[in-house]
Amino acid sequence: GSRPVADSSIPAAPTFVLPWRQAVYQSGTTGTTKAQVQVEWVKPTNTDGSLVLDGDRIEIQYRTGSTPIFPATHSQMSAYTHAQLAAGTHDQPITYTPGPWQSAYTSFDDTSQLIQELTPGVPYDVRVRAYDSSSPPNISDWSATTTVQTVGDTIAPSTPAPPTVAASRIAVQIIHNLGRAD
Repeated sequence: GSRPVADSSIPAAPTFVLPWRQAVYQSGTTGTTKAQVQVEWVKPTNTDGSLVLDGDRIEIQYRTGSTPIFPATHSQMSAYTHAQLAAGTHDQPITYTPGPWQSAYTSFDDTSQLIQELTPGVPYDVRVRAYDSSSPPNISDWSATTTVQTVGDTIAPSTPAPPTVAASRIAVQIIHNLGRAD
């Protein structure tokens, strides 16, 4: 068929494909353990169901979340009554203040984005939206916000450098600068 007028179509909100792949790694810049999450979504159509022919980019936003996703053991939950559990009135032991949204952009044709330099073991809220190439661009609504808790730190620390030792007949002095062996 004929190509639609650029401003006549508005992209629909993308939807996520779950579960996401994630891992931890040692940061090359800081040497600390960081987490990464491969976020995936379905390429959106227009709000009227037609194909997006003038897609421009995808915006991915993420921030630290407010509620950690912790598995609870039976012994931890046994402190609560059945009524508290059924009503959901038991408190989450730890909460976080959500951080500011950070944005990453990718091509409209991409359906995934690797988000790196995240803190291990922390919940992150993620959402995504689409832009077309109209001037000004039509922007989709945000997708539903999805929370993912990054995997914990599983990387052992580096081997420390050896200490400097000095001794006399009455004393031993050991100085350790906490450097790395390499």
